[in-house]
Amino acid sequence: MTRRRGRTPRAFPFLILILILIPAPLLAQGPSAQAPAQGVVAGARVGIDYFSDALVLGAQVHIQPDPWGLFDLMPNAEVSRRGGSNNWQLNADLAVMPLRGLYAGGGAAFRHTLYEEDRGLETRTGYSVFAGLRPPPERGELNPQIELRWTFVGDFQRPRTITVGANWPLLLWR
Repeated sequence: MTRRRGRTPRAFPFLILILILIPAPLLAQGPSAQAPAQGVVAGARVGIDYFSDALVLGAQVHIQPDPWGLFDLMPNAEVSRRGGSNNWQLNADLAVMPLRGLYAGGGAAFRHTLYEEDRGLETRTGYSVFAGLRPPPERGELNPQIELRWTFVGDFQRPRTITVGANWPLLLWR
């Protein structure tokens, strides 16, 4: 496969729309809002893998173990179809939330894909880094999110994904 340089991704207008819509609930919170709820939140996401122009479907769980809402354990998985084969990636991530709604982090990545034509599909281990926006969860409300993720597995092509999703609070405590 060859890399395409200088080409605007097809999802760029979609990204701009999401970046305009998601921050509105975050800004409405204001600096005087009460502390965010912590707990367990689960959801689904859909997006684009820019390297292979593939649709990505995924699921995630957000577990906030600390009483300040600064850390988020984020096990997640995603699947895509590339080159006629089904690919998947499992991630075990830790995110830091320095500002309300904004998060960034990294973790272990287990990617199953075609690395070399003559060897077939393989699962390899690496790491991923990510950043995203997700307003604090509220009881009984869907919680939107947008996330950018870069995966590094050996000298593989470094997939880059952008996803949007919705989360539902399963268990919240304050």
